[in-house]
Amino acid sequence: MKKDKRLTKVIVHLPNHWYLKGESLWARALGRGLYEIKSIPFLAYDLNLGDVVRAKADSPDLKPEIRSLVRRSGNRTIRIIFNTTEQKRNQLLGVLKKMGVRHEGMNEGRYVTLNIPPDADYEAIEEKLKDVRRRKVLSYETCEPREVRSYDAAPPGKKRR
Repeated sequence: MKKDKRLTKVIVHLPNHWYLKGESLWARALGRGLYEIKSIPFLAYDLNLGDVVRAKADSPDLKPEIRSLVRRSGNRTIRIIFNTTEQKRNQLLGVLKKMGVRHEGMNEGRYVTLNIPPDADYEAIEEKLKDVRRRKVLSYETCEPREVRSYDAAPPGKKRR
């Protein structure tokens, strides 16, 4: 993503993430503590490009921390880890782009996060990803909110062993 001088970074805490405890996202200040997310989240769940959040810095020398989601954009996020060549990655990303998908990547493009706008055919995009996943080319996850459970808790309707 190109650096826009009108953008700032906001922080989302990830207390249950296995690797990082937080992620910084580019955002546009809207005033009164509101920010519009302008980058595709790589790690956070339940946040998407274009969502409006309320954020506040605990002190002037810190970045604003996301406190709540105010308005959803309608965008959806999917994260991919590729297990294939750069050529095959670019080929799939080209197909997804034609389906209306925007992406951002890291780790030399092996890890990619997708933004699916509300007017794109989400089911067709996910079917394409499922098809490619069956061929062991990638793994992926959606970024809808996750229910936090203790490791020793049984899922609803199941008994612990």
